[in-house]
Amino acid sequence: MTVAAPTELDLTFTASGATQHVFVSTHEPSDGWVYKTPAILDALLPSPVTWRTAVATRGWKRAVLAACVDARRRLETHDGERPVRLRTLARHGLQRTATLADRCVDHAWAVRHRSARLRQFQRMCLALRELACGPASDVVLPFRILHARCTLRVDGRAHQYAGPVLQQRRADHFFDFFTGFALFRWADVAEGQHRLWRCGVGLVDTDEILGPRNWALLDGRLHLADTGSLTTDLALARRAVAAELLDAREAQIPVWWPASAGEPLAEYFAFVRRDVGEARLGALWGLDRARRDCSERSTPRLVRGSGTG
Repeated sequence: MTVAAPTELDLTFTASGATQHVFVSTHEPSDGWVYKTPAILDALLPSPVTWRTAVATRGWKRAVLAACVDARRRLETHDGERPVRLRTLARHGLQRTATLADRCVDHAWAVRHRSARLRQFQRMCLALRELACGPASDVVLPFRILHARCTLRVDGRAHQYAGPVLQQRRADHFFDFFTGFALFRWADVAEGQHRLWRCGVGLVDTDEILGPRNWALLDGRLHLADTGSLTTDLALARRAVAAELLDAREAQIPVWWPASAGEPLAEYFAFVRRDVGEARLGALWGLDRARRDCSERSTPRLVRGSGTG
């Protein structure tokens, strides 16, 4: 991994997730690399970002959000196909005010989330730099972190972006769904995470924790492809491997991905989860980083003095 000087990139859009956009080189689309930026273009997101679709994590925030959504819904109450007649001019005014407020809040919400996605991308880059200094750098696909000025081409329009870019080797096969269990060695999913944990890096997305979704094959080896959920925060990593959270995700997969019905899901998840859990994470977290720090402290260093002799 290298951290390059600011450079100019001309990129063409190919896909987008909830937090990152994916591009290829406009002039060399088959150069073997993809380029990832924070998801800064709201129109490309898989689903729109509005305050009504927000998910609050704290109990009091959930209560306030639910009350706001319920109040807004009451203003839009319909009787069959005809709107209920509003009884007072005050209510007419309240509805117009609420519509205007929706637009203002949605705009502020979108700005807030763009900033949050940029911060998340920057944290991911810090985690990747941490990996690059240790023995687990090959758990992820080969990468470079660039600081670039980019022209992003989307549907004939050009957008400008300046900031961090993840340049990542294009995989031979990307696991976009919970299928293809015969294509890889199952133990690599857990063993790869163990190597990350030893470097003080974990995952916060249950799909990547369970695998193989968002992992990929390159030259016959399994690598983590979607690095957006990397974290150096032990509390977040521990929360993500909690048994109840993994249980819930495992139960959703056959429902949300019908194509996985013929796959050995139960056997695979039982195999992986034997070695992926809170106890194992706590035992391995930061071991290689601690040893590296200890080695650096014990290495004699030349101290330049200011003696007069």
